Amino acid sequence: MKLNLGCGSDLLKDYLNVDIYKPQKSKSNEPVENFDFQQSSVEDLSWLENGSITEIRAKDIINHIHWKNLKNTFLEWNRVLEESGILILSNIPDFEISFKKYFNSRKNKKNWESIQQWVEMLSYKNDKFRSKNLIDQTYLEKLLESSGFLVLDSRQIYKELYLKCMKGEINNLIDYYLDNIEKRIHLIQECYTIWHYLVREHVEGQQVVAICNKYKEVYYTIKESLFITIITRLSTLFDNDKRSISFPNLIKIIKQCNQSNFKSSFNYDEFYNKGRRIWNYRCKDVAHVDRGSLVTDFLEEANFSYKKFEEFITDCKKLINELFEFLKKDRPNYIVTNSGVQQLIADLSNINKLLP
Repeated sequence: MKLNLGCGSDLLKDYLNVDIYKPQKSKSNEPVENFDFQQSSVEDLSWLENGSITEIRAKDIINHIHWKNLKNTFLEWNRVLEESGILILSNIPDFEISFKKYFNSRKNKKNWESIQQWVEMLSYKNDKFRSKNLIDQTYLEKLLESSGFLVLDSRQIYKELYLKCMKGEINNLIDYYLDNIEKRIHLIQECYTIWHYLVREHVEGQQVVAICNKYKEVYYTIKESLFITIITRLSTLFDNDKRSISFPNLIKIIKQCNQSNFKSSFNYDEFYNKGRRIWNYRCKDVAHVDRGSLVTDFLEEANFSYKKFEEFITDCKKLINELFEFLKKDRPNYIVTNSGVQQLIADLSNINKLLP
């Protein structure tokens, strides 16, 4: 079961929506009766058993919990979550960001107004809308970690905070990284296979191109979108940010937990440097791409040939396999699918039947 805490009118399907006030209508204008709802304080979930929840979402609610009760509330949420359960916090006003903007530019009307909003939220007579704490990113992260959570992602979006956490120990974090990286590599391989057929000299590829040429704009959009997906997903495997789910961070965590260091069967440093070239290219060019020479630019600038690029994706798969073996972890039961190329050809061949 999944919880949507402090839901207000933002009711979600497939969640048990919880709020101290029962909403009169839903944000989506669907009848409230169509949603699972429990009227309760988000600070007291004693009506739920230990470890009975897989995921908790708490949007626009943290600043409405009194600062003295935050730690106990997080401990309560930790109690009802299962091992490796996920906690997602969002739309949390960041006190530090607002005040930094104010003191850095007091003459800016918008910055002045942001401070006034804080004052108003703290002084509301209506308890439903009143803010009850002044919180910032660093304090919130420490509070969550002291409550038994591992912070997976923590970022500022405009003036608000978003955090994704997991209940558990460091070994749970390793499992989470392995699972996410393998899923990402699987997606990369699927996208690469389709893209490969669109650009290389294969019989199936020629069939797809012949069909797509009737709809050139769509064809080029699909081809470039696939390649951008491959580059962006592949590059994140080599992100050095401390919160990123990447090979460098996974190997660091493994070193913290194991006395013996992991060693790959191939030159990891050379492999990592190739990955960083992809990361640098993605940050420099892909985010601002507005031309059709994307693939050629990448192969030249990142010093990759078609063959080397394909081999590099294979090496990513090889590395994650070796990490599973080194840690003696059971592999997840993924649904094995083929590239779907034949289905794509069949669908495109019948596109005239679908069009009016």
